[in-house]
Amino acid sequence: MPSVNVQEERLPQIMGGLRRYDVITLFPEMFAALTGSGITRRAVDRGLYEIGFHNPRDFTTDPHRTVDDRPYG
Repeated sequence: MPSVNVQEERLPQIMGGLRRYDVITLFPEMFAALTGSGITRRAVDRGLYEIGFHNPRDFTTDPHRTVDDRPYG
């Protein structure tokens, strides 16, 4: 069991490597507060994990950037 005073450069090794999370959302700007402050910001700065945000509207071909279809019924 590792000691409490683990060196920061060893944390990714202890945790099993770098973690990457990808979030698919229509509102990626809502997550700015999550990744811009607090514990999550420090973890990203230390390289413990990466997080990416993907907006489905970026992959549309129509001028209105729609991601849904007509209502059914």
